[in-house]
Amino acid sequence: MQSTEEKYLTFEAGGLYAVPICRVREILNNTAGITPVPGFPSYARGIIQLRGDVVPVIDLRRRFGVEEPASFCVVVMENEMTDEPVGFAVDRVCAVEDMLTDDIKKPPRLIKGADYIEGVCRKDDALVLILSPERLVTKEFMDAVGSALKK
Repeated sequence: MQSTEEKYLTFEAGGLYAVPICRVREILNNTAGITPVPGFPSYARGIIQLRGDVVPVIDLRRRFGVEEPASFCVVVMENEMTDEPVGFAVDRVCAVEDMLTDDIKKPPRLIKGADYIEGVCRKDDALVLILSPERLVTKEFMDAVGSALKK
């Protein structure tokens, strides 16, 4: 089978990560409008209003248990599980990168949190962890969001 080239958005969140660019809806640099919600999981920043949608925002540094940065931006992605957008707070967006499917390796099973890591790829001198947005947004998270917003 021939290797194909796919586009990924790379970003930093205590490390170098990527998601398929086709899943990214938009990038928000103005994060002043995030509203904290009581009852949200500790790794959630809150919610934002985006063109009529209420979008929950997950802080990837909090989700990964890494110290938080002074500033961040939000990458809004489509969530195929719920058909609703979800925002991910990241340190900064780096670039849109072309990656060959043959260069993306399965993550070792011993990596803590490997359930939301789809693959590992070397770009220049760094390893890029390719994330699955669906696996970052757990059913427990969506249930907590629904419960918190009903109050």
